Amino acid sequence: MGATLSNSYFVIGSPRQALRWFLDLSQRVRLFLSWKQE
Repeated sequence: MGATLSNSYFVIGSPRQALRWFLDLSQRVRLFLSWKQE
């Protein structure tokens, strides 16, 4: 239960880090798509 609590706190308590992770993921997807189109 403690792990779930800390996990949910991590998700809620750090939107900035989640945004950074999302931007990094979208950048990787964009790179992969551009590489695949060549």
